[in-house]
Amino acid sequence: MHHVLGVDYADDPNNPNWKDVFKEISNAGYKYCEIGPYGYLPKEYEQTSDYLNEQNLKVVGGFIFDHLNQSKQHERIKTKIISTCDLLNKLNAKVFVIIDHISEERMKTSGNRQISKPLHSEEYKLMVKLYKRYL
Repeated sequence: MHHVLGVDYADDPNNPNWKDVFKEISNAGYKYCEIGPYGYLPKEYEQTSDYLNEQNLKVVGGFIFDHLNQSKQHERIKTKIISTCDLLNKLNAKVFVIIDHISEERMKTSGNRQISKPLHSEEYKLMVKLYKRYL
């Protein structure tokens, strides 16, 4: 048995099988879990719900980890937000965590306000608009 550390991207070919992940969570004695990135679990609610119930797991939440600071990605992200929240709602989850994906450029100066490059004001406004509209 391997121990799963986490799944960041739903389409990563190196991801472990979703059933194995949730079985390990259950076998470790946990009663609650989060769903990982949208698309990692089957999109058919019943299949996901039935398996989580078999494992005696309740879902507390999920997350979105995406390029929220890039307005050209907002339509795609909007679809992901709606789909994720729809699944979370069906699973009676109450928590939705929002994580902005960081770029290589931003990582170089992360935490150093004196040299870090701020988000362009128009991109910032569009990101805030996205938050207000969908989150």
